[in-house]
Formats: sequence, structure tokens, C-alpha cells
Amino acid sequence: MSFKSRGLRISSAALAALLAGAAFTAASPVSASHAVENRHGATASNKAWALSDPAQAKIQGNQKVLDGIVDQITEGRSEGDRAQIPGFSNVAVDPAGNKLRLYWKGQVPGAVTKILQSLPSGVTAEVIAAKYSMAELHAARDKLIKNEMPVTIPSSPMASTSPMASANLMASTSSATSASRITSMAPAADGSGLEIGYDEDRGIGQRDENDPLTKSARTEKTREVKSKTDHLAGVETHVNYQPLSQDLSTRYADQNPWFGGASLTNPHGGICSSGFAVHSNFSNRDLLMSAYHCDGGSGGDWYTLSSPPSPIGRRHIGVSSDEIHPNYDVVGIAPDSGVTGREVYVGLVDDSSGPSLPVAGWSANNTGDLVCTDGGNSGAHCNVQITATDISITGPNGIYRPDVDEATQLSDWYRGDIAAADGDSGGPVISMDGTYTKAYARGTITANLHQLSACPSFVRLWDSSKPCYGGTYFVPISQIMLHMGWMIKTQ
Repeated sequence: MSFKSRGLRISSAALAALLAGAAFTAASPVSASHAVENRHGATASNKAWALSDPAQAKIQGNQKVLDGIVDQITEGRSEGDRAQIPGFSNVAVDPAGNKLRLYWKGQVPGAVTKILQSLPSGVTAEVIAAKYSMAELHAARDKLIKNEMPVTIPSSPMASTSPMASANLMASTSSATSASRITSMAPAADGSGLEIGYDEDRGIGQRDENDPLTKSARTEKTREVKSKTDHLAGVETHVNYQPLSQDLSTRYADQNPWFGGASLTNPHGGICSSGFAVHSNFSNRDLLMSAYHCDGGSGGDWYTLSSPPSPIGRRHIGVSSDEIHPNYDVVGIAPDSGVTGREVYVGLVDDSSGPSLPVAGWSANNTGDLVCTDGGNSGAHCNVQITATDISITGPNGIYRPDVDEATQLSDWYRGDIAAADGDSGGPVISMDGTYTKAYARGTITANLHQLSACPSFVRLWDSSKPCYGGTYFVPISQIMLHMGWMIKTQ
């Protein structure tokens, strides 16, 4: 795939080597006011936010070790690129149990066996035979793509003649007999097949808020879709009803140099979030990341949400650059000052001390990893676990997003925390090393999962009219860097 911009193109082959040097460390000035506003209160606030459960520090430390072992096994490849390893199917880490599970088809290579025989003290590993390799599942997924979009699954109204199916065909016959669209695809975590999400094709950006089919009719429809995807893909498919995702469309009053996780007013007046600060090797300038669907493709001016003490004042950040990629849902904002910071906001969205953490680098994502999501409308949320990687989804804007990861809040959503809220799009997804003093880039928030009927009372939103979600999709940072020719700015 090629880098896409407004009138600019560069081949991804020329960018592949950039990942080896993805940490950018050139100096940039920091205003005194920004340093006081954000760093002065960081120590106390960060402790209150992150260290409420000290046991998490050990788990984060375990995770760093486990992820390092996975990097050895995969030779540093990011999630989707691991399909290049013959026989490799998937890997999952369990930081709480300090162990990993490796799924492999066929004989495990000697080099990998040697790594598993030399694990650090306390770490355990299990090798599990997989039905398919990741390469086989990628090839199967490609068979379900046409013109850079998932194929439409036509309906077969007479697919079932069972009395129960006929009797329950439905409260909405048109829904039961309408064509289906694929909303997501991903290799199963255990290599047993291809995970497929689908719903009724209502058109770009349109979805059913509630399942229009009865339980029996939905079961019959799912069986029909599975039969067709099995045939088209040539592998076992696991099919589930999953309505089209919703973009998280819409911290408060950031200032130069701009940090990640801040609240932004996008060119169309909506609320979005800033991602990581990057340096573009393509244009040799500093940019601030956000979500392409917030930009809308037309570009324009970006502002802070407001500026204290006036709740209606705002600062001009900059304009959308010509460095965009619709499929990876990313746009680079060119700040007026030409300068971006190297930190991301953390803590609650209304924390006036503005706690932040320096970005120390980036990491690939593994199923089982614990991360923190960080958005401009709802603040930071930890205890979020990566539940699947290497997923492809159709965005509500009708644009195919070929590589996203899924993360879900582990707490009880209605009495605890969330993963994201509307307004968090473009915001950072980070991990830490157990000291809670540094952030490592994992990706940027792109779309939602599991909308809640109400936000938990614990959660504070800048715009309380927006819904909350128990899960989120995010674009892996490695893919953004690869396809954009960007490098994360670090301290």
C-alpha cells in the first residue's frame, strides 16, 4: 500500500526501514508556562491516578518482559507482519500469570525452541498446535476483499426451510432477506480460522441500533453467512453479528508545544483528540497526529477546545497538513509554531494540574497486553486489555481500515471504568513499564465497541452528552509510522 496525501505519494517500500529508528530525539523548545502547567503537578497527580493499585506495577513489569520475549520470537515484527514467519499463527501474553501461549502450525523452528528453553525465571510458555498459520489466514482474508473493500454477502431467502426458521423469519422480513456486509475480519486468536463480523448493509455510515431480527432468525442468518464465507475464504470462518462500528467523533486547553491526549476542535467544529507528536521524514517537519475521520478529507483549522479562564475561548493550533492516510485513519496537523511536545496527558479529563508522561518509545501489540487509552473527552483509562490484533474493519465513513487492534476494559463498565467515549478519536493508546513514569506508544483510537446505555458515575466527560464504550478499536502505531514515514518524538 502506498502513502496517501493530498497530491503526494511515496512508496511504502522506501519507508520500511524507518521502523528500526522510530524514536526521534531532536531537541525542541518548551515554553515555561507549559512546563509549569503540566509538569509541576505531574508527580502527585500521576501517583493518585496510576498507583491506586500498586499490584499493577508488578503486572506491568511482567508484561514488559513477556513482550520482549515475543519480540525475540517474531524478530521485532509488528502484529500483521508476523504472517511473514512460516508456521507462525498467533501469540498471547498473560501478564498477571507471567506466561505466554504460542500458536504454531507444524514444527516449531529450532531458534524459537531455543528461546522458549531459555526463559527468564518465573516465566512459563505453552506451545499450542494451530489449524492455520497466520499467512494462510491472511490469504483467506484477501479472498474476501475486492477493490479494497470487503465483499457483500448476498442473501439466500430460501436458505432454510425448517418450520422454526420459517415461523421466526422475522419481525422484519426485509432485514432477514437483505444482503449482509462484512464489518470486521481477523485471524482467530488460536489460529482456528477467520473471525468474521457482519450486519445488514444499510449503506455508508448507517447501522441498526438494535438487532432487527429475532434470535432464531439471526441464528439462521449467521449460519447462512458462515456457509458463504467458508466457501469464499476456503478456511473455517467463525461468524458473529456485529453492527458497523461508530467513529469516536468528537484535554481541554493545551498550549504550545502541543501534547498528545488533548481536546481538539476539528475543522468541522466537532470534538476530537490529539495523538502523538511525530517528526515527518517525508517533509522534515514536526506534526501532531489526530484521526483522519475528524479531518473529513477536506482539511482546515484545528483549535483547542477552550482556553482558561474563559470556557468559550480557544487557541489556534494549526492546520491539516497534506500528510494523511484514510485507511489508517490518520492526519498530521501542522502547528503554527512548528513545534510539538514529547508528552501525553494522563489522569482525569478535568484534572487542573495537567499531569503528563514523557513518551519513551513505542511497542508492538500482543493479545493479552494491558494498555491505557487516553482521550480528550474522557481522559485516561487503564486496565484495558488487548483482546485481538490484526483486525480489518469497515469504517462508518465507508473507508476500509485494514489493520486495527481491539481492546476492552476489564472492569465492570457500569460501576467502574470504560475504554473510550465519543470525542476520544485520535487519542493515544499507551503502555507503561511498571514505574508509571514513562509512556510507550501503542496506537491511536479510531472507533468504538460496546456502547453503554449510560456512562459510569466514576467517569468524567468534558462533553457529558457523548456516549461511553466498554471497548475500542485502535490503529497500531507501527503501521502508522510505516505508511506515513513518521517517527515518534521521544524524551
